[in-house]
Amino acid sequence: MTAWNAIYKTALVILCILALAAVGVAYYKPLKERQNLTARKVETEQAVKLQQDKLDDLKQKQERLQTDPRFVEKIAREEFGYAKPGEVVFKFDGDLASSAGKHPAH
Repeated sequence: MTAWNAIYKTALVILCILALAAVGVAYYKPLKERQNLTARKVETEQAVKLQQDKLDDLKQKQERLQTDPRFVEKIAREEFGYAKPGEVVFKFDGDLASSAGKHPAH
């Protein structure tokens, strides 16, 4: 009977290994999906943080535009190319590429 005991024990070990493999296969896909969702969550949180930072910057800029006349003048000059009446504005070759699409000086 010892030969049969060895066969039963071997079969039991093989059965346990197969059962563990089946459990591993069953949990692999959900585990992989969870990892993918966690990675997407992190990416989404980073994107939200970036957008929140941009929104905060825009709110700060809006506040300054409403309360700081010097800031308004700075933005008008730098972003829109405006000048005060009587001022002469010089544009250099390096400025042409960077000022493409900007309004002419007034």
